[in-house]
Amino acid sequence: MIFESGSERLKKLRTSACALKTCMERYSDVFQAFPEYGLENLLPRLDRNDGVSSETIAAIEALLRGEERLTLLSGSIERGKPVLKTFRDSDCVNHFAVIGQDRALSASDDKTLKLWDLTTGETLKVLEGHSYAVKQVAVIGEDRAISASWDNTIRLWELTTGKTLKVLKSFSKIVYHIVVIGQNRALSASDDNTLRLWDLTTGETLKALEGHSAKVTQITDLGNDRAISASHDKTLRLWNLTTGETLKVLEGHSDWVNQVAVIGEDRAISASHDKTLRLWDLSTGGTLKVLEGHSDWVNQVAVVGEDRAISASHDKTLRLWDLLTGETLKVLEGHYDAVFQVAAAGQNCAISASDDATLRLWDLTTGETLKVLEGHTSLITHIDVIGEDRALSASGDKTLRLWDLTTGETLKATEGHSERVNHIDVIGEDRALSASLDNTLRLWDLTTGETLKVLAGHSHWVNHVAIIGEDRALSASQDNTLRLWDLTTGETLKILEGHSKGVGHVAVVSQHRALSASQDNTLRLWDLTTGETLKVLEGHSEPVNHVAIIGEDRALSASWDKMLRLWDLTTGETLKVLEGHSEPVNHVAIISENRAISASWDNTLRLWDLTTGGTLKVLEGHSKNVYQVAILGQDRALSASWDKTLRLWDLKTGETLKILKGHFGAVYQVAIIGHNHALSASEDNTLRLWDLTSGETVSLVFTEFGDHTALGKNDNFIVAAGMRNRVLKIVV
Repeated sequence: MIFESGSERLKKLRTSACALKTCMERYSDVFQAFPEYGLENLLPRLDRNDGVSSETIAAIEALLRGEERLTLLSGSIERGKPVLKTFRDSDCVNHFAVIGQDRALSASDDKTLKLWDLTTGETLKVLEGHSYAVKQVAVIGEDRAISASWDNTIRLWELTTGKTLKVLKSFSKIVYHIVVIGQNRALSASDDNTLRLWDLTTGETLKALEGHSAKVTQITDLGNDRAISASHDKTLRLWNLTTGETLKVLEGHSDWVNQVAVIGEDRAISASHDKTLRLWDLSTGGTLKVLEGHSDWVNQVAVVGEDRAISASHDKTLRLWDLLTGETLKVLEGHYDAVFQVAAAGQNCAISASDDATLRLWDLTTGETLKVLEGHTSLITHIDVIGEDRALSASGDKTLRLWDLTTGETLKATEGHSERVNHIDVIGEDRALSASLDNTLRLWDLTTGETLKVLAGHSHWVNHVAIIGEDRALSASQDNTLRLWDLTTGETLKILEGHSKGVGHVAVVSQHRALSASQDNTLRLWDLTTGETLKVLEGHSEPVNHVAIIGEDRALSASWDKMLRLWDLTTGETLKVLEGHSEPVNHVAIISENRAISASWDNTLRLWDLTTGGTLKVLEGHSKNVYQVAILGQDRALSASWDKTLRLWDLKTGETLKILKGHFGAVYQVAIIGHNHALSASEDNTLRLWDLTSGETVSLVFTEFGDHTALGKNDNFIVAAGMRNRVLKIVV
């Protein structure tokens, strides 16, 4: 096992350990059956000569053995999770603006903005209109806001109604940053190298500010109709907003200027890719001080009073600077990855955000860490301090978190599943039900993204769920039981007991019957009215992975014993044993009353004649395990494989029609949309929408769901869910 250097190596070690532990737990029967893949034989593969400390290896081993959690951060810092509220979005939260003491407006990659109540954690409004990711937002008074999007537009919003007041569009490229100038003007920075001054009353451009030769990354309002901009052209520009003219060009940096902060009326400080900060005299445009000390990019700077500043760097440190002398007062060390964000909290504290997914509260007098704020699971994109004792952070993990900087206490638990989602099923047009490793199911409102009900009762993982009509569902769990749920109340109607091992899959036969597949090598036919077993279907010699229903009285099961079995549900007898695969069978799909197709670990699919039990075609082409197969009409099928590809098959000839390439990780899930599109989910953390006519990718979504994504569908859309508490509705 090869790992990258430094913190990346440590993070990958932890991720690998956690993933391996989950896999070994979930498929304990398999690891028992194949001891060569067991823990004792896997641990030696962790290379102790690859620069990884023996303490880290010992911690990983302890985690794999279930003895303790792996902690990568060292020292005796307080490690509580002082979260007041968690606000869950449906995608990466890029930026937010605080409104007063109790509201915030967030901008997300899901193309929307959300207005949040910081007291309750509830969504007050969802602002829809942008056609691409929203990257930044600024508030105008109490009831208006302006947003910048990668759809090349700016939108002016009324927060009371959530409606768009104006669409400001005059760009050929992405809008990166906006600031509000007074009540009726705004200034934007774009990838087209310009700034634009807008009249928010009319939506028209007042001035186009030209002069930069590369994209403008950030702008700051100086008051008195002046602004300063930072650019990738290595310069800053001081602008007269009345005339649109450049007042000063501030030159000196030898690489991109990432950010600028203003000190009083006549000074500014900039942070650059050249590893330095520069203190500027805005009257002359000259450099007052060059602040050197960082060993990598300086990402951001915050001003502390009149004479100090604190910088955040890619070198994993922050530096507190004396602006009178240009000297470093303190080097703040503790983060184990790049520091992207910093905000001052009063005169003697600051809060930082790092790519290590933590925030740190610092004492600027001593340079010591006061608190490590842990809870985010991805890059923190923005932080802001609210009053004296609170901070709000936004993250790529799709959440905002409100932190108590004083007590370190959690006042409200996070919302959403706390573990991976194994399966999701769609109910009508606006609801979905998910099954998770956190032992619960969640009923979701697909319009708002909110949880309607939490269905708790299972004592182990929930592996699968099937919907019965509009108001009932049946779940299959690793606790050896199934539960029949009332979706109106969230209550358990029946507990179906009988299996002696985990139940991996369930299929609905009718309104009053269901069939379950278990790791105890059997299937059970259930009466949902009484909760009793009608039939025990025995014959497989290994765990049953999947089952598909054929009409009212037959079913086809796929097993680790390398076989499929066709069952008569009236008698419980085996009608046919379908033999041919040389490895376990993962999945089966019904094409018609007399044909089915299976996907196997032997890298093949097989087309079966259910009348004779014989193989009609062997579909060869994949180079690794075929995990799933989906049907397109009577004559085509689409398979998903660990070889990172999908294949579109002609079932008449058994030939490959298209090889769909693009994923760089194993493909676990595939769902058909209409006649010519499909959506695939991969361990590379992406969803890909495919045009099956051309075999090309139509759209790509980075999910950060982790190595497993569940797909549920109806005739009009697909819902995806994964391990990051996110439910994504995809409409084609």
